[in-house]
Amino acid sequence: MRRITLIAVLAVVVSACGGIARNVAENVAERVAEESGGVTDVDTGDGEVTVEVQDGETEATIVAGEEDGEFTVEIREDGETTGSGIIGGGDIPDDFPIPIPDGGDVRGVFQTTENGETTTVASVTYPADRWDEIVEFFQNWVDGLPGDTLTAVRDAEGFKNASFYNEDAGIAIDISSAGDTITVTVAKTES
Repeated sequence: MRRITLIAVLAVVVSACGGIARNVAENVAERVAEESGGVTDVDTGDGEVTVEVQDGETEATIVAGEEDGEFTVEIREDGETTGSGIIGGGDIPDDFPIPIPDGGDVRGVFQTTENGETTTVASVTYPADRWDEIVEFFQNWVDGLPGDTLTAVRDAEGFKNASFYNEDAGIAIDISSAGDTITVTVAKTES
């Protein structure tokens, strides 16, 4: 079921920059259907969208609702909540496991738990003129991590991307810029 959970998280984070709960849930349903063919029902009533998924013997429910411009999302697997978050706002928790540069606009914070591992994901946007500062901030931080960090930085016409991945530390950081905005998505997995 990890594949369904990760697809749901990625679809929600990717969709968080615009649209309504219905679009987010439909995007989740479409992605899950492409990967597993397991979408069994999509219900769009009462201000919420519920997507039912069957993957082998595991059942999952993804519920997305919108209130005051923020999405609340909950993922339930086999009757147990395994993921939840606020998309389109929220606050970075004080105990968030990855430092986040000041001055950003929080787009969402999401957490999933599966097989004793908790993955926390945050998405924050910044003005594009902070590119060098933001990349340097994370590069300096990952340089102090144990183990090897895979780093990739691309600067193509109109698009920039920097990625940091350290399996030993359980972190993944993606920084992308197109136009006048930088989007930083960070994830930390802990046992």
